[in-house]
Amino acid sequence: MLAGLRFFAPYVPREDTARRCVWLLLLAAASGLLLGCGSLPGTKPLQFDEVVIRFSYVSDEAASVCIAGDFNGWSKDSDCMLKSGKTWNIALRMPPGRYQYAFIVDGRTWTKDPSALLNADNGFGNENSVVIVY
Repeated sequence: MLAGLRFFAPYVPREDTARRCVWLLLLAAASGLLLGCGSLPGTKPLQFDEVVIRFSYVSDEAASVCIAGDFNGWSKDSDCMLKSGKTWNIALRMPPGRYQYAFIVDGRTWTKDPSALLNADNGFGNENSVVIVY
């Protein structure tokens, strides 16, 4: 019966235990920064269930391009894009879901996303683009 029992010696730390503890603390601090605990002033930390979605619209002639959809209450001026060359870009944080959206060019022309794979009838005789966030 005693043959199956072992004697357990008290724990004796190895030399590199302190080094491992320091690395674990540094890793924990870095992950806190990446997860938004140390985010920049004026920015909202990325939530675990949010995904960054990038939208692009190509136009030489447009003076401004904004995006409106059910993710921002169809606000036509809350999410305006930045121009780089001929391309207008924006990155939005979105939780998982199915969203309809459209681009507003020069503050007056609503247009669907030419690169969107999905579209839906908007009830006004036109189509909205659809993005599905997983």
